[in-house]
Amino acid sequence: WVEEIEPQAVILQSWDPLVIPGCLQTPDYARALISSTCPADQVEERVLARTRRVHLFDRPDAPIYLALVDENVLHRPIGSVAILADQLGHLLKLSQHPRITVQVVPVAAGCVVGLLSAFSLARLRGGAEIVSADSWLSGQVTGDFEAVAQLKVRYETIRADAYSQSMSQRAIEEAAAKWASSI
Repeated sequence: WVEEIEPQAVILQSWDPLVIPGCLQTPDYARALISSTCPADQVEERVLARTRRVHLFDRPDAPIYLALVDENVLHRPIGSVAILADQLGHLLKLSQHPRITVQVVPVAAGCVVGLLSAFSLARLRGGAEIVSADSWLSGQVTGDFEAVAQLKVRYETIRADAYSQSMSQRAIEEAAAKWASSI
């Protein structure tokens, strides 16, 4: 996905009900996540690989990135309160990038259709569409028409309940201020 799909994408869409999407993570946030499941000697390499993905959006042919995150992500102190406060400040800054849109899906939406797993969709330059769906054991990447169609419908169903971009930025800003004041 990271080496072959993202660099060819025109549009990337992601949904994550549990954490900030990988390419929008700070090194400390990524480290807190990765170190819980990865051998210690591989943590820094994986943190670097994950966090450098954000530079994809600074290329002249950068894709559009539409990220949906569950509101609970803004209130889950991964690593520590300070790490989350820093992560939310970073997310707010990235949400103002001209190629990146972050929308928060409020807890009140229920979002049952989105609680099954995180997933990403990519539309490539040649028109092909690919999905990546996460599970506890592994991620699955496929261009199967039915799988893509099902996840596109699921994405739009989740997105229909999301806050607008400006309301999402406000929610991120408020959560960042809350966590920063409790450090």
